[in-house]
Amino acid sequence: MINFPAMTEGQRKSAILCAQNVLNASWANEHMKRIAQIALAALTVEPVAYTDDEELEDLSKHTFANMFTPRKEYKTDPLWLPLYTAPPAPVLQVPDGWIRCSERMPENDDLRCMVYCRDSVIRTAFTSHGDWAMHGKYYDPGYVTHWMPLPPPPEASNEQ
Repeated sequence: MINFPAMTEGQRKSAILCAQNVLNASWANEHMKRIAQIALAALTVEPVAYTDDEELEDLSKHTFANMFTPRKEYKTDPLWLPLYTAPPAPVLQVPDGWIRCSERMPENDDLRCMVYCRDSVIRTAFTSHGDWAMHGKYYDPGYVTHWMPLPPPPEASNEQ
């Protein structure tokens, strides 16, 4: 477990403001915005219980540790360790026709595809040496969860 130094209320408010600014910034890319979302969630969530080092030590030796109902004085006492719940991971709803990357990848490089990414956004991309390339940037294979080939282009017509 990593123990970070306690944050003052002023520092917490500044960090929340910074995260909100990144979320609203036109210059922030998707990764920066996702990190800001995570930071904002971590900074604004309330603990569901508190415990202390002694209880955690007991837990490492046995199967039981006491947790205590949140009280105002626990927030400012560094001996009390806040405990949080994590929301369940969202389930991605992917429409039919998509191929899971874990099942099969495109057979050749430079095949233009539509891709469904971990952030639930659909993009166009192509593979290059096992990585996904989008908008001039390369992403690790785990960033894309599903793909499908682009449909053929429309037939040319004489209409203007």
